[in-house]
Amino acid sequence: MVESSSALRRGSDLLGVAALSLCLMQGPSALAHSASFTIGQVMQAPFASDLVAANRGKAVAWVFNTRGCRNVWIADAAREVKARALTSFSEDDGFDIGELAWSEDSQRLVFSRGENLKDDHAANVASSAAGPVERQVWMVSVSNGDAHTIAAGHSPKFSPDGKRFAFVRNELNRREASLMIAETDTGKERKLAPAAVIPVSSIEGPSWSPDGKVIVCPSVVHNANKIKKELVAVDAETGEHGQVE
Repeated sequence: MVESSSALRRGSDLLGVAALSLCLMQGPSALAHSASFTIGQVMQAPFASDLVAANRGKAVAWVFNTRGCRNVWIADAAREVKARALTSFSEDDGFDIGELAWSEDSQRLVFSRGENLKDDHAANVASSAAGPVERQVWMVSVSNGDAHTIAAGHSPKFSPDGKRFAFVRNELNRREASLMIAETDTGKERKLAPAAVIPVSSIEGPSWSPDGKVIVCPSVVHNANKIKKELVAVDAETGEHGQVE
């Protein structure tokens, strides 16, 4: 609990420094009081969200939204805690970014990107004839900003040793969710626990045990117009599972 509080405190301090550095980068005009502004300017004001502190070292990452264009930003001690963008999405395409997670060595970040990250209801923001786009898991390198899609899914979490990551995949056409696991370097994935094995309607963000042997997932069961939430523990190798009492 003490470590968690310390990490949050460290992340808050770093974000404050990063925010100040952004203002300074924009010059005196960014700090000056404007005599008038429009509703459009208010609606387009940039804002940060999804703050998460690194497990090691002095670093923090967050999502920065500028006029609807969302990118992952970080501030770390390696660059004198100066805020910088890791990703380079350049359009307001309706795609959200969230669910950031650091690797244990703080050299990589995984995150979710999609038209709707709030729940399992698919959104077709672009009104595409092909229908809604599945949420995607992305990975980005802290050192060089190399960002790429690594899997279809959401809610990624690195294993304690950083060699694997777990995530959730929703099958839109079959209305079921599966707990997936993939190798960090190759992206090779396998289905660890499908909804057909875990008797639930949906699976939420996974968490690893400290030894990397068990993954715990909040699950939601819809039965006879009733919603029941429970925790399911899944063996990270075999997929064997059981309810956490």
